[in-house]
Amino acid sequence: MKDTLRDPDIVAGVDVSYDGDRAFAAAVAMSAKSLKILSTATIKLEVDFPYVPGYLAFREFPPMIKALRTLEIKPQLVFVDGHGVLHPARYGVACEVGLRAGIPAIGVGKSHLVGEFDSKKLDDGGAAAVKIGGRILGYALRTSNSSKPIFVSPGNMISVKTAARITKRFCLNRIPEPIRLADSIAMEKRKEKSRL
Repeated sequence: MKDTLRDPDIVAGVDVSYDGDRAFAAAVAMSAKSLKILSTATIKLEVDFPYVPGYLAFREFPPMIKALRTLEIKPQLVFVDGHGVLHPARYGVACEVGLRAGIPAIGVGKSHLVGEFDSKKLDDGGAAAVKIGGRILGYALRTSNSSKPIFVSPGNMISVKTAARITKRFCLNRIPEPIRLADSIAMEKRKEKSRL
């Protein structure tokens, strides 16, 4: 994929938390420079697609897109909690979210699904190219010495190298800050609803 945007001013993160078949999705838009939160949105949605490994996109993209579209500010790039092209079908949830939102998207997976990489390159906060058939489709990033790697790949309108560079910039902890905040908000909304 080619880059359509190299250094965004406003970025977003989306994530989903579940209570059975009820999805609680959150989107967070923030300033790329200051990391100040500019807008948040949460939605609750009944999902009818079951959890099927490898097909999580069909369950997660409807609530993610709805939350993203509810933001008061349109971001120039979205970080998605889930894989992009680094997926068995080469089309993870980040691809669908980016395509439907019409903006660059980066998939950030917390687990290794496909491809080969040199884990020795991950020492001391390093990065390792993840290859499938000799082609680089993503990067494994260790954002701190004590953390497990994350797996970054393009979802839409962004190159592999730019996706890895931008993701690393936003990782104050293991995962990029926009996703970390969206995850926290989605879980809190789920807990609030389950207490009612």
